[in-house]
Amino acid sequence: MRNLCFVIAILLSVSIISVFADETASSNEKPSSDKSYIAGKIIWRDHNLKGATVQVFKDPKMKEVYTQGVIMDPNGDYALEIEDPGIYYILAFVDDNKNGKFDSGDGMGIYGVSDWADSNQNPTPVKIEAGKQLVDIDIEITSIADDKGQIKPLYFADHPNMKTGITGRIILPDHKFKNTTVFVYTDPTWSNRVAQAKVSEDGEYAISLPAGKYYLLAVIDENQSDLLDAGDKFGIWGMTKFGMYPKPIIIQEGTVRTNRNILIIGKINEKGKPVPFQNPINDDNVKQSNNFIVSGKVSWSGHDVKDALVQVYSDPSLTSAIATTKADDKGNFKLNLPEGEYYITAGIDTDKDGKWTKGDGIGAYGSDDATNLMPKKFVVTKDKENEEINIVITSEFDSNGQLIPTEKIEEKQEELPESEITGISGRIIWTDHKFTDAIMVLAKDSAFEEGVRVPLKLDDNGFYTVSTEVGVYYIMVIVDENGNEKTDSGDGVGFYGTGYHIDGHWGEPQSVTIFSGRITPYINIRISAMIGDNGKPSLTQDGVRISYGDPNSVFNTDEYTQEWWYWSKGLAFTFTKADEGWQLEDVYQFEPKEITTIRNSKENNSGVIYYTFDNNIWAVNPDGSDKRLITSGKTVTGTFEGDRLLFFDGYKGLEIFLPSEQTLLELDWNQVSPQASLSNDGKSVAFVRESNGNKQIIIRNIESGNEIIVPGLNTDMSYPSLSPDGELLAYSASSAINSDQQKDQNRDIYYYDIIAKRTEKVTTSPQDDFNPAWSPPGMRNLVFCRSESGYTQLWIVSFDAYGKPTERQLTKFGGRNPAWSPDGEKIIYENNAQLWTINIDGSDEKPILVNDEPIFGLDPFWTR
Repeated sequence: MRNLCFVIAILLSVSIISVFADETASSNEKPSSDKSYIAGKIIWRDHNLKGATVQVFKDPKMKEVYTQGVIMDPNGDYALEIEDPGIYYILAFVDDNKNGKFDSGDGMGIYGVSDWADSNQNPTPVKIEAGKQLVDIDIEITSIADDKGQIKPLYFADHPNMKTGITGRIILPDHKFKNTTVFVYTDPTWSNRVAQAKVSEDGEYAISLPAGKYYLLAVIDENQSDLLDAGDKFGIWGMTKFGMYPKPIIIQEGTVRTNRNILIIGKINEKGKPVPFQNPINDDNVKQSNNFIVSGKVSWSGHDVKDALVQVYSDPSLTSAIATTKADDKGNFKLNLPEGEYYITAGIDTDKDGKWTKGDGIGAYGSDDATNLMPKKFVVTKDKENEEINIVITSEFDSNGQLIPTEKIEEKQEELPESEITGISGRIIWTDHKFTDAIMVLAKDSAFEEGVRVPLKLDDNGFYTVSTEVGVYYIMVIVDENGNEKTDSGDGVGFYGTGYHIDGHWGEPQSVTIFSGRITPYINIRISAMIGDNGKPSLTQDGVRISYGDPNSVFNTDEYTQEWWYWSKGLAFTFTKADEGWQLEDVYQFEPKEITTIRNSKENNSGVIYYTFDNNIWAVNPDGSDKRLITSGKTVTGTFEGDRLLFFDGYKGLEIFLPSEQTLLELDWNQVSPQASLSNDGKSVAFVRESNGNKQIIIRNIESGNEIIVPGLNTDMSYPSLSPDGELLAYSASSAINSDQQKDQNRDIYYYDIIAKRTEKVTTSPQDDFNPAWSPPGMRNLVFCRSESGYTQLWIVSFDAYGKPTERQLTKFGGRNPAWSPDGEKIIYENNAQLWTINIDGSDEKPILVNDEPIFGLDPFWTR
């Protein structure tokens, strides 16, 4: 390599002008498909690659440039048209300081040279055929110019200021790692490679990466073919023995993950099959079996599945496919496989560019989330020759190359039209369990002291419809798994609106309001606990999801063990496979870790919705995407801009949360109730203070502590709501003047003019009016709740130019705790403990759905 370095040094001195010349062609756009071209990526982490130059040579000594192009993409993607078929060599320069010269700090890389100091490495030739397109010709920057203009190897030691990345060591006793590379991928199917690093002779490596989720593959390239082929050894982060599933590494911004050591556990045999490094299987001693034709289908709703690439692996590491095929235009495919155990994946290159880029999809057999769950084992036997393999694309690459879940589309629960039937419909959910019968218990009280048992008949997906009487009910469901008509070992239990908690108690069930002549939809109940042999309930996977949402990471240690990790909550759950499904084996608690959200939470959405459930505060986008747990607390509100949130903590009282800074401010105020309102400038809080049975509303300046007591003869003032300009305070109160009178009195809506210091009555109704909320700036409306005979609906008050109010009913199917969308066009509210929205003209009354399931939530608040 020293001779090559000398040639390159001469080359630089004579061609540097042409490298950065104005007439150099741009390599941004891919040439037409009928021309020959090469395409790939320049790799140099944490560097802006816009302006980098790719040069193509016909001779291995790289003396005369054949063609070249300047990269306009800061991420390093390039494509160059090649007019003449032949053999070529490729080199890349990065003018890091953008001064038009190749000088100190600038980088260089040659295709095929991963270690600049290795004298045995030479440029790898690239063969271009007429009309052919050659992709994935990635060039890693492996050298750098020093202060004297000398080119030296680029090792991790030259990056002492690396702020985000991974370091570790390759483990193989008594081995010198001369031809070893660590490859970094964003997916466990090893499709999207984003970085690589040469390993030092003593096994150390370091890779600078942006925040994200990655999989690491270490390869000892014994034959120096730059391929993972016969004779090569490999190891994967997270695998301590052959036959395990890979595990990801999650990197936070500004964090270097150290000691990510990779054990060499496998090698590629002469037939190209991965086998254990220790005691490898000798295929010659394996009895040959007949081949069987296995058919299957790849599906991805709303996408073209033609030419979906189906790959078959003999082990769960997915390092080397033993068979591949492509699907037809309907997604159908066939495989010819010998008897054995396999792991099967599918990928769809949506833009047909030959790379894994934004919008391309990945799926795995038996996995409903290829982002986290690896493919299940598929056993090929004569009995399964006619069994169809269904692979659903469940993840896709985002603009950062990270794998994110696709939008799942399940069988829709349609809201039934009004009819003479009164009742409810929904779905009973118990993951990995098949059942068509269940017992529903309807009770008037949340303690279920008196309940009516109703047998349910479910379809194959757990959907049901049942007639009931009009009223307000709490609902429990029991799945009698063994059919013995008793609630005992193996049976499942779930309550509507809550779940079984990790500390061994049930949450607070939520009520369902049933109207006459209507089938109330979406009354879905998850089986959150299973009765154990000791007669006590234990958490199911569905129960964990109710309390904590989807896990940040799911690890299949083997086919009988699954781990769910919640990094930000400091919790991990281990489940083991049993005859009756996954059972909770262990719960591990650790110091919570902040994780970087890969997807922009506000991208393509109108703000963020915050709400509470089971004394936790959650956030979700208005389209139902990116649901996440924020902190513990309830009754969340805030500013329309979303820069400050106010909520109530049962132990600490009122707290203010700053989402952008992820910080909390405790308001150490006495005798404060959960009912509170934050001014839109974030400077004042209106809250209810209870003392000696009386309720007063106080407006307090956060910084100075100065208080305004809202005047009035009422003793039960509640539900304060500050207007966006901070001049008016709406609230509810009865006309009672003492606590004895207020018990049987309905409330009305009032507002207090803070500037003029006067009080105005807004509603006068024989019904109970409460919980007002002001519209966003520029509007003159209030939304509030009106309750009559136990049923609560939303109403709107509009004020004319003279302040005269006009009322109209908004909802037909119930509603509580309303809040406005930031644009003032919608109202979000809770209905049967679910998040619903409605247009302010009364149209489009519906729940927010995620995968056709409503979001359980209370006290919603919508910010920009």
